[in-house]
Amino acid sequence: MSDNHAFEFIPATMVTITEHQETQRLDNFLLTYFKQLPKSRIYQMIRKGEVRINKGRAKPTTRLKAGDQLRLPPVKIEKSIKITIPPEAWQQVAQSILFENEDLLIIDKPTKLAVHAGSHIPYGIIEILKNYGEGDYHELVQRLDRETSGLLMIAKNGKSLRALQESDILREYHLLVEGRWSDQHPETLTVTAPLDTENRHQGERHVIVSPDGKAAVTHFQLLQEGDKISLLKARLETGRTHQIRVHSAHLGTPLLGDNRYNSDSKLKEKSPRLALHCQHLQFTLSGKRYQFESPIPQDLKVIFNKIEKRDIGL
Repeated sequence: MSDNHAFEFIPATMVTITEHQETQRLDNFLLTYFKQLPKSRIYQMIRKGEVRINKGRAKPTTRLKAGDQLRLPPVKIEKSIKITIPPEAWQQVAQSILFENEDLLIIDKPTKLAVHAGSHIPYGIIEILKNYGEGDYHELVQRLDRETSGLLMIAKNGKSLRALQESDILREYHLLVEGRWSDQHPETLTVTAPLDTENRHQGERHVIVSPDGKAAVTHFQLLQEGDKISLLKARLETGRTHQIRVHSAHLGTPLLGDNRYNSDSKLKEKSPRLALHCQHLQFTLSGKRYQFESPIPQDLKVIFNKIEKRDIGL
């Protein structure tokens, strides 16, 4: 943090853990609570015993229980700037809600809409929901890149979030890639290349295939192809950052419109967006099976039609 920024001093604080936060690890709770602090400071305060649970020291992996009393140390953080979220932003999100009950929310996210605030993004879907939506709890179950469209799942209480994070969620995507898929690969193909999700390029996250990376599994299936691009379905077995984008590029068939992993594209001017869409979600929560579909959006059909001079068959 730079000396040019304004700071505020937060004194020692006592926090009572709620049922929403129960079973969460101490380090994960603190990383969320002190978003402006670096990870190193979070683990330092735990290691030095500055954080106490019911007056006792704790480890980063300690699981919190409802009713636990946390003593948090005084900290100096960068002063947050209050952001005004316009009603139009809420209207866009509200119109995209496919399903909602007391446990979860399913949104058919438009492209270009961020899921949460970032360094250059004042607010996203989570901040909009917390400002305008019902209830005081909205947390992402899975993430979508800003330019990725499609099904986004949000938990409305801690119990549902933990259950969904521990369950098997079937996630399938439609994507347009450059090149004729069948010239290089069989109709179905499973990629298991491990991914280094912490790699940086000019300060930005740039995931790479690396033997030292995390395990990552993507199942690809050819749906249609033209002379220049192919329409695929991808099923995620793991959920690493930018997994589909990096695995596709690794195969020599990068995503259309991917300015990060396909910056030298010959078709760069043909796609105004990342050609990736979360099309199918399937999961079980509290013994009930849920299934949601979002057809390939019209703008991706238009891109395919313009490049191939024929209609997409979906």
